Amino acid sequence: MPADPAPFYAGLHCHILFIVDNAKVDASVQKWSIKPDVTKANDGINGETRDRLARYTNYFTLNFNILQTDTKLLEAMLKDIDNEDAAGFPLEKSLGIIITPPNGRKRAFEAFGQICIDDWEWASAGRTERAPFTLPMRSQQFKERSTFG
Repeated sequence: MPADPAPFYAGLHCHILFIVDNAKVDASVQKWSIKPDVTKANDGINGETRDRLARYTNYFTLNFNILQTDTKLLEAMLKDIDNEDAAGFPLEKSLGIIITPPNGRKRAFEAFGQICIDDWEWASAGRTERAPFTLPMRSQQFKERSTFG
């Protein structure tokens, strides 16, 4: 009889770690997505029946839907803007994702290089709803990492 398949991993198996200006920023991430932004190319060559295809990765788009327990995330975003307004050297930013699925195959990933925090949104919720924070970013690099220290 075949072994039972491993269950799929879910949000409870994902841990997100934000670092802004060398300080951890606590964020209760509800949902997230990461995707490459690419330039697609194709070249038609005489005598060939199909185009030759290529893809060039420009950067990575990261989106996070966050529920808030306090205003620390907002404070970190405002600190980044204040630093930019003062023409300071950009604050160092990084992001780590640790996935620990039920099959025990733990993996870590990191967004690094230049990270640009884009048009975030801090919003009010209804009387009994949770207050959302939407955090879109772009990162030059996104790679698997062996560990977070």
